[in-house]
Amino acid sequence: MFLRSAHIRHYKSLDDVRVEFTQPITVIVGPNAVGKSNFVDALRFASEGVPSHIFGHSVSSRGGALRIRQQGAPADEPTRIQLMLLERDSPQESAHIDYALDTSDPNNSRVSWHHSGVTPTDAVGDSKHQEGWRFVNIYPNTLRQPSFPDQPDRLKEDGSNWATVVRQLRKTTAGKVALQQIVETMACVIPGFRDIKVRAIGNYLVPHFIFEEGGKSVEFDPLQLSDGTLRIFGLLLAIYQLPAPTLLVIEEPEHTVYPGALGVLVDAMREVSEQTQIILTTHSPDLVHYFKPDEIRVATIENGHTRIAPICTPQRAAIDEHLMTAEDFMRAEGLQPEPAQKPAA
Repeated sequence: MFLRSAHIRHYKSLDDVRVEFTQPITVIVGPNAVGKSNFVDALRFASEGVPSHIFGHSVSSRGGALRIRQQGAPADEPTRIQLMLLERDSPQESAHIDYALDTSDPNNSRVSWHHSGVTPTDAVGDSKHQEGWRFVNIYPNTLRQPSFPDQPDRLKEDGSNWATVVRQLRKTTAGKVALQQIVETMACVIPGFRDIKVRAIGNYLVPHFIFEEGGKSVEFDPLQLSDGTLRIFGLLLAIYQLPAPTLLVIEEPEHTVYPGALGVLVDAMREVSEQTQIILTTHSPDLVHYFKPDEIRVATIENGHTRIAPICTPQRAAIDEHLMTAEDFMRAEGLQPEPAQKPAA
């Protein structure tokens, strides 16, 4: 199912945030410390399961209920995450999920949830659908660490089991196709790149990258490669992972990636977005360059509260009239969100 909207209240810096998502890609743009990661974490929290014992772990892994709940929130209002999902091919079929975190007793926080619409087995709370939401926050130093062969086949959020994932892709026809797509895309960015192999060395799995230099093949292990090369490969592995996610959330893919490679990554995202909805966070004008105004949401923080909204009307008009681009605005005055509507008197 396609995530159409999220309404989040009193979650960390999110006082009252409602985001409408575009299909297939939504880009949340804003500088550091405005709450983009808090918003992503609210979606992650909602994806971690419905049974209370699962949410209990989700709460404790975040340092407890009081670290999740927005400071100063009204005592009689719970932390709440409300999601609306639509069937891609049948938009008239929808599901509404409502999670409420009761923090009135910090020692015994409770999560309740309510579902309406399509059958619960298709909803985000079902364990099958949980597997369909994937989050990516990969950094090169993680990819340089030794990997053990007993890791799960699904790519972890930090990419720490990437050697296992690559080895698993080679075992199926679909996996080989996905890996070939990764190799071909890497070659567009790094012309000498030819392949990747995974070898067992002692108790570890070690990937080796194959390059062609002067007509000869040369192998490098991750310790010998640049941050950018590893980061690009890790992002492509997330984008082309199998089984394909229903929702893929990538935080700041521009980190350590030189601007010329961003267009290739965006092309890969658009290719898989026919079956995978994608949400990105970024503060990079170079990345924003590749997206239409309708795909962009602007994150700001006001009085300690995060706001996420479409680009404001004056900037949008200038973009539509080709006077400036979203990238130009980011480099000049910054993208501005549409003002919040004032409540009726």
